[in-house]
Amino acid sequence: GNGGQVQPETYNDGQCTPCPAFLYSHCRRGGHLISAKPCGWMGIYCEGVCKNPNPKPKPEPSQPFEPIVSEPGVKTLYHETSPEAAEKILESAFRPGSSGWCGSAIYFYTSPRIPKSKLGPDSQTGAVIQAEVDLGTNIQLDSKCGGADDARNKYDSVSFNPGDGLEYLVFSPDRVISMSRYS
Repeated sequence: GNGGQVQPETYNDGQCTPCPAFLYSHCRRGGHLISAKPCGWMGIYCEGVCKNPNPKPKPEPSQPFEPIVSEPGVKTLYHETSPEAAEKILESAFRPGSSGWCGSAIYFYTSPRIPKSKLGPDSQTGAVIQAEVDLGTNIQLDSKCGGADDARNKYDSVSFNPGDGLEYLVFSPDRVISMSRYS
């Protein structure tokens, strides 16, 4: 390459607005409007032409994440919640939570020491439940849990690692064989 130097980039931003273009927001990829070219019906609208003095270098093509299907069997996993909720869960069953990277599911972590980064805005803390979970046929998805909606119809469980450790989730409380209060 050219020693990592990034040439200033001039690009058409593809945003067709009424003219004059500078009254509207253009140049979503960065830089500033240097001119406009006609676009739209009979060319009466303006598309921004932008100059980006230091565009981001094109990222190296990253290897697409290949989902991995496995049958991990029964694992001992951990779920953090509040002491009150823990009592309710132990009396009855887990209920799939609504928030989380993969949508509505019951989320488990592989260790009783759950990283703070795993806890969402409505996560509760203070108690950890240890559960034996039958993961059945599991699919590991990418770090954003892409494809979870599709996976929930085809697999018994999903695993993914958002960057702070592998999580497992099941869509039905029937997969939880037994549970006890860990802390």
